[in-house]
Amino acid sequence: HGGHGGGFGGDPFADMFGDMFGGGRGRGGGGGGGRHRQPRQERPKENLYSKNSPVTSLRQGKFPGTDAKNIWFVEFYAPWCGHCQQMKPAFEKLAKELKGFVRVGAVNCEQQKGLCAMEGVESYPTLKLKKAGVSTSYDGDHSTQAMKDWVLDNLPMSFANLRKQNQMERFVTGDCAKHGACAMFFNDAHDTPVWFKVTSYTLRGKIPLAEVKG
Repeated sequence: HGGHGGGFGGDPFADMFGDMFGGGRGRGGGGGGGRHRQPRQERPKENLYSKNSPVTSLRQGKFPGTDAKNIWFVEFYAPWCGHCQQMKPAFEKLAKELKGFVRVGAVNCEQQKGLCAMEGVESYPTLKLKKAGVSTSYDGDHSTQAMKDWVLDNLPMSFANLRKQNQMERFVTGDCAKHGACAMFFNDAHDTPVWFKVTSYTLRGKIPLAEVKG
């Protein structure tokens, strides 16, 4: 399982051996070899997340691309993956806590094999932050808090950071004048709030935003 719930189809050599010799293991005793071949157990393929889940099930035609308005945190999983099943409650809780800021989605790689291959998924679960088609992989702990902290720390910031008076003047006479409007956030704290990061990303290319901190 490689620490993440395994790759795509298990051991291809074991599968090939089973196809050729009717299971391979334990051929003795019965004497019949392939004549008493055991049926291969089907792996479950249904989605882990229901239609009522706060986690959005994504597919090929419904997947955030370069023109995506929102930021997405996406899990690529297989329904039979034990790690994915164990992570489900934490991931659904994450979706609730990030609601209004970041969309949380999941791709069932048993049903969307082409999409998962295109995304380079080799183990389950694979987690990626998607920003306008750009992916950032997450390799940390699968607790809700750890995933939430990482997502918020990696939000894009599509705004100018104004530290000096002359920077503000250049912003007003430059980007602001060119677009006919702009917005400046005067922040008495030294940390940029999540809502402003998300707003700046959503409005990128539409209106210039800037922040004055402290």
